Amino acid sequence: MPKPSNHQQQQPCHRRQWKNHHEPSKHHGIAYINATSSNTFITVTDSRGDEKTGSSSGCLKGFKGSRRSTKYAAHATAEHVARAAILLKIESVEVRIKGIGLSRKNCSLKGL
Repeated sequence: MPKPSNHQQQQPCHRRQWKNHHEPSKHHGIAYINATSSNTFITVTDSRGDEKTGSSSGCLKGFKGSRRSTKYAAHATAEHVARAAILLKIESVEVRIKGIGLSRKNCSLKGL
């Protein structure tokens, strides 16, 4: 049987690749807000739970001591984390809240 020449070689079969509908979206994340009595922690993860960014009120400049537990500090922390998440191309987040301090939770949601 003769071998096919270079220009007559069989092309590979191009199969249609189906998108996996169970694949997590790369532009969706989960924001965890943990409001303690003295600090507010906010963490953003991807759909699988791998941490992408996060911060606390104590990490921001100017919030040391009792100023970490204020509503303004929680709002500033949420804005800081949201800016970092936008740079990572996270377009939407699901919010999960834990801890005490209802007013700080509300301020954190406004910041996100």
